[in-house]
Amino acid sequence: MQDAPPATPAKTTSGLAIASLVTGLTCVWPAAIICGHIALSKIKKSSGQIGGAGMAIAGLILGYLSLALIALWVITIVTVGAGAWKKGSERAQCIMNQQVISAQLEAYCLDKNLKPGDPLEADEALESGTNTSCPSGAQLVITPVVPEQGQPFVSCPFEDGSGHSHSLTTEYDFGDSSVDMPATEE
Repeated sequence: MQDAPPATPAKTTSGLAIASLVTGLTCVWPAAIICGHIALSKIKKSSGQIGGAGMAIAGLILGYLSLALIALWVITIVTVGAGAWKKGSERAQCIMNQQVISAQLEAYCLDKNLKPGDPLEADEALESGTNTSCPSGAQLVITPVVPEQGQPFVSCPFEDGSGHSHSLTTEYDFGDSSVDMPATEE
């Protein structure tokens, strides 16, 4: 009588491989990647007793794909945000430049007792080193004559394509010695 071959235990499927696949399908990438690597390591060490390598590999692929998509999304958001921040920052700087120029020109007009329609010598009126350009590259346009009340001394020809310009209107009253200049965007 011959001895029967030893019974081989039934092959089981790795729970970590299943977890890797499920978390990969649900885009829980850290769990998919960690479970997938641990499952493959245990499957390899089990000498064929544990199965599920295909599920572990699929979970790893889905986990790494999710990670790549999230990284791409973050890069896109940061890039778009940085561009919007730069545009807003340039616009704010341009408006601040216009406010400084308007204040200097208004003070000059009041000091020289100039009225609307009188010639305005901007080179003489502006302090040395006053920035007369827009950060977007446009040169600010200074009116050659004293403007009517509610009209700007200075404007920016820059148009950003969204309907917003960098120009502002400065309110002033030449009949009042106390100058009040609230700036409002157009």
